[in-house]
Amino acid sequence: MINWVQTLVFWGEKTGEFKISRPEKFGGDMVYTEVDKLIEDYKSGELFPLDLKNGLADWLIEKLAPARKHFEEVKEAREGLIKMRELLAKK
Repeated sequence: MINWVQTLVFWGEKTGEFKISRPEKFGGDMVYTEVDKLIEDYKSGELFPLDLKNGLADWLIEKLAPARKHFEEVKEAREGLIKMRELLAKK
């Protein structure tokens, strides 16, 4: 998961912004602007693996929302996606 955060969220750079939402009883939200700090917190246990997983899932859902909307709203795109799924199912 850390590799995904490094590659997708921080685009291979050392800085960016990545928010992990957590209930206050588990320490509250965490916002990372440096991947090294995220790695440090993960190794120390300050950042729990499930929190990282959920944060990455939330980030992916947000970033993929425009594509999902496009496939829902544009008939030709939706038909192309259906055709692609059918082709992949045959393999």
